[in-house]
Amino acid sequence: MNLISKTNNLFVKLFVFVFVLTAIMSVSSAALAQITNYNEIGNVNGPAHVTIRDILLGAISWSAGIVAVLAILVIIIAGFLWAIAGGDQDRVDTARRWVMGAVFGLIIALGAWAIVFVIVNYVIPADRVI
Repeated sequence: MNLISKTNNLFVKLFVFVFVLTAIMSVSSAALAQITNYNEIGNVNGPAHVTIRDILLGAISWSAGIVAVLAILVIIIAGFLWAIAGGDQDRVDTARRWVMGAVFGLIIALGAWAIVFVIVNYVIPADRVI
């Protein structure tokens, strides 16, 4: 087996491990969520008042978190590729493009989160219930 196929096999295993670990952690954190309003314990339909703001902020926070995790994973993989490039300029350039793409993607995702956060908090009234 050559070094490239070993490296690709390692990346696949690492990606699957991180994906499974993230899935387990996200499910367990939802299962272990603590009740803060004890008046809603018997309510099986969820909280008494779900606002559009809550839905939008929750959705953008989840998506920004997923993008951040993926960007960090790509940066780690690109750093590893850069480290094992062995002076090959094409491989170094590829790793550098991966890092720049991940950083730009992270900036775009966080910018989108900031825009939605500002719009939701200052444009949509807090008492609008769906």
